Amino acid sequence: EKEALLLHMANEQSRNWETIEEAGLIRELHERLGHSLRKIATSIGKSPSWVQQRMALIREMPQEILDRVIQGHLSTWAATRIFLPFARANTEHALNLLAFLEKQSLSTRQLQDLWDHYQQSSRKVRENIIQDPGLFLKVLKEQEMENNAQRLRLGADGIWFEDLQVIG
Repeated sequence: EKEALLLHMANEQSRNWETIEEAGLIRELHERLGHSLRKIATSIGKSPSWVQQRMALIREMPQEILDRVIQGHLSTWAATRIFLPFARANTEHALNLLAFLEKQSLSTRQLQDLWDHYQQSSRKVRENIIQDPGLFLKVLKEQEMENNAQRLRLGADGIWFEDLQVIG
């Protein structure tokens, strides 16, 4: 059974595996069948870090988020790149963001912007971001539009002059 699963995972070319499927098979090989993560990585031609990332998806992700991925309501990109780090930082915030996404969809760019700002923010600002992610993204968009308008008003030479003043 061990070898059959390893061979199937390493050689299956009929379709691409979903990340969740890969993670489930790796967990099965590791926890139930006793393979080390390094042996699994070697057998399927992947790096040990790749195997560990798949295991982290299953082990560290809250079940509510995993359920949304399995149901197809949340992309595996969002789960691995945004929600897994969010859950590691603050599970409650990750679940609040998930609840927000059920009401209003966000693009992957918006999710990435939200996560980037969340990482750089104080505890109070993080609370505000999660309390209303839609409002936060609107404010972020307004700031970006204002910055772009300011740059247009200044023109290329005005921007250059401002940069020189900063350097000076």
